Amino acid sequence: MKKYSFLVTAIMLVLLTGTNFDIAYSQKISEQKEVAIFKSYYTYDIPPNVVNKLDDGIVNLFATMKRFKLQGYQFRLSESNLDSFIDKLSKLKEEKITKDQKFVDPKWGTITISPEDLEKLLKSAYIIIPNIKSYGIEEKEDESHKVYYEVTMGLSLKVFDPNSKEIIHVIDVKTTTSGKSSPIVEMITGIKGRNLTKEETVNQCVDGILAQIKYELRKVEAFKLYTTINDISNGKYFIELGKNYDINPGLELDIVGEKKITIGGKERTIKEYKGLVRVVNVEEDFSEVIPIFGEPKIGDQLVDGLRFGGIFKLFLGIQNVEYSDPQDTTLLTFLTSGEA
Repeated sequence: MKKYSFLVTAIMLVLLTGTNFDIAYSQKISEQKEVAIFKSYYTYDIPPNVVNKLDDGIVNLFATMKRFKLQGYQFRLSESNLDSFIDKLSKLKEEKITKDQKFVDPKWGTITISPEDLEKLLKSAYIIIPNIKSYGIEEKEDESHKVYYEVTMGLSLKVFDPNSKEIIHVIDVKTTTSGKSSPIVEMITGIKGRNLTKEETVNQCVDGILAQIKYELRKVEAFKLYTTINDISNGKYFIELGKNYDINPGLELDIVGEKKITIGGKERTIKEYKGLVRVVNVEEDFSEVIPIFGEPKIGDQLVDGLRFGGIFKLFLGIQNVEYSDPQDTTLLTFLTSGEA
């Protein structure tokens, strides 16, 4: 009887004092998403080779991230026609399509979609619609009167969900690349003092835009990396997913959970960060991680930490990197985006 009395007293104490306690977190493990990618639309006078570089680069980016099963389409749509196209797609989703569908775009003319392509499109979980928002190239001279080029490019990606019939996320990125000789340019050319050519500068600008898009895609909730600690053996920690989801050594993952707290007599659920792990070895469908802080347990939920890091090398200065060598003991700190 005394045992039951003590239990009741303990429960009442928790309820009265508002003590918080952990609750089971609904574990998620990311799966590949079906996406359809359109060609970029634009209103600027942009050389076709630049547009093609961007289009090919975007498709290749989605393919190499391994988070997506993708279909590439040759459609281009004007922004003014996007809403009506989406509305038409939403209506066709409810119908059985047996013949080609034609869409008239004021800039790109008539777009014809076969029943087979339309069926694949409507079955996609998401539709990616790129828009080249700005492009410019300027010829300049350096101190030695040698010509170099400066390229500016802006791009947005709309992520459309056919099921909810909504644009669920918009990515906006912009970058400017100079082809003027610098230590970084010399690393690219292998020649000291040589400026990049116009084509090389454009290529570097496209690569810069794609790197920004990759980082922004990692932020999209529908595409975010979630995994769990699935085994602990001989002091080693293992997680689900590996090369099959483009996980690389150096990636940092937050250990997250949920906690119920009582404030002012009202129960609330909050998200809490319990620790941090870093990937050190990657296999096809699993990876090994090491704890940075916290005490990982089997079943813990992990999510992409979305960090950029700073690595200090003696005599070489400071450089910004997305991922670092996990064995590199010169690593000082990692900053969340926006802290730097």
